[in-house]
Amino acid sequence: MTRIVGVIVLGLVVGVLGAPAALASGWALEPSPNGGASSGLAAVSCVTSTACFAVGSSCAPMTECSLDVGGGDPRVGDRPLAERWNGRGWSIQPSRTVHDDLTGVSCSSQTACIAVGRSSPTAEFAERWNGIKWSLQPTPSLGGVQSSLNAVSCVAPTACTAVGSRDLRGLWSPLVERWNGKRWSIQPTPTPGSGGGLLGVSCSSTRSCTAVGARSECLSTPSCAGGDLIESWNGNRWSMEPSANPAVQTQYLTGVSCVSPTACAAVAATGGTSLLAERWNGTSWSSEPITTSLPEVRDSLPYLTGMSCASASARTATIAHFSCGECGFVPQATPTPIVARWDGATWSIRHLPTPLKAQPDSALNGVSCPTTTTCMAVGMYPPVGSIRPRTLVEVERWTGSK
Repeated sequence: MTRIVGVIVLGLVVGVLGAPAALASGWALEPSPNGGASSGLAAVSCVTSTACFAVGSSCAPMTECSLDVGGGDPRVGDRPLAERWNGRGWSIQPSRTVHDDLTGVSCSSQTACIAVGRSSPTAEFAERWNGIKWSLQPTPSLGGVQSSLNAVSCVAPTACTAVGSRDLRGLWSPLVERWNGKRWSIQPTPTPGSGGGLLGVSCSSTRSCTAVGARSECLSTPSCAGGDLIESWNGNRWSMEPSANPAVQTQYLTGVSCVSPTACAAVAATGGTSLLAERWNGTSWSSEPITTSLPEVRDSLPYLTGMSCASASARTATIAHFSCGECGFVPQATPTPIVARWDGATWSIRHLPTPLKAQPDSALNGVSCPTTTTCMAVGMYPPVGSIRPRTLVEVERWTGSK
């Protein structure tokens, strides 16, 4: 039996980002720049502990943005946001200046990254980093239908797989596109009878990828049962795989990370107060419920948003966590970022350092672990006292200490 060691971050923060500060958990806050009146990071990819790329979106001043209305389709004020970590600090890298949101990024080296997302009016797009600048890449024409790319995984500069969804005559269907170093092409993928979309992907080789997501009815139904979607690539074709999530609990799978064809971990949004992860051993998926007595988790609507595995025995996931004042009850404690570590047998949860003066509706959205002792998590938090719900960037790094 493979020994699994892992960490989960709970993305609810209270606090203005100050100087880096570490707690016993080993996580530290890292200052990061903001691209506009609103800024948020959605995904991160680290090649080494001193080379990371994060993407998201920012908002031009005096405009309406999706960040300001809690997400949704790109708005007129949305601008793509790309940032780079060099081991000493984060800096903004110039990207496109149209109405775009970047939602996923994957780097196979410091000079080869692919970022994907969606642009207004809801069409998918991809950008490429060549070590000097980001440039727009042509993607296959989808005939004007609504579409988005949500995540990407690159095993080499000439081998990337991006996943998302598209509207085919009123039925949302999984969308998979592949980069061969010269152009993007659409790969045929199976679609559930009720439709569906893919939210995360991880490739351990050019012949082995796993993508996860949701069936269409679960994208908008909080208590949906059995709505998760798993598809796998064997080098020749994509096929749907059975999930281990209990049908009475599952809403959808949001992220996945694979270190080999026989070692993957996925994370789920359950539509309730429970946390759930899944593990693939090469034969089947098994469920790993995560229990806690902490009131900021128990009395909220948390969901796992991302997973990163540095090896078969080390994994880290991020959790988005929202205050439940609108859910009929109030959190019993001040919400703070929380880390959960898996030691192969049980989960242990502890608090992370917090910024100052942030509203309790913040989230960590993505994580990347280039080694078993170094991880980078990214997200956003709204500052207290803002007239409109502006968001800033919150980044945390795990140093591997106990």
